[in-house]
Amino acid sequence: MNQSISKQYEKSSRREEYAEYVFLGALVQEAWTRDVDLTILRSQTDADGYDLVLETEKVTRHVQLKTSGIDATTSNQKVSLKLCGRPSGCIVWIVLNPDTLDLDHFRWFGAKPGQPLPDLGSKVAKHTRANAEGVKSKRSNHRVLSKGRFTKLSSVAALFDTLF
Repeated sequence: MNQSISKQYEKSSRREEYAEYVFLGALVQEAWTRDVDLTILRSQTDADGYDLVLETEKVTRHVQLKTSGIDATTSNQKVSLKLCGRPSGCIVWIVLNPDTLDLDHFRWFGAKPGQPLPDLGSKVAKHTRANAEGVKSKRSNHRVLSKGRFTKLSSVAALFDTLF
């Protein structure tokens, strides 16, 4: 395994956390240039279906973050049904350079501010790891959302417009 791939595998949790910091930095920079006050609340766990609450004077968004590398073959994401009950719930899929954490583009799934999350469909997600019998059990409170259901956004500015 080459060093870059090994690093991605061994430090995936750290990379995801750092990617969130890079993302938030870009988002607050966009808010600053627009003279928009942005409040950010971070969840300690995503047990309630979201990672962040982003709030401006007029809009509150509950956001589930997903990340993948530019060259990743990821074709779907698993989403908690709990996000459906959150105000203006949405999913932001950050696509980045996994070596530098430079943001490349975003994939967005959600509705206009104040609207509920669109239907997630009926495909039930499975756990990534199998049990002792080799069976991957179903995650009844999660759905699989295909990449095709996401809207591609090329910049932080486009994402900001979509969020708020």
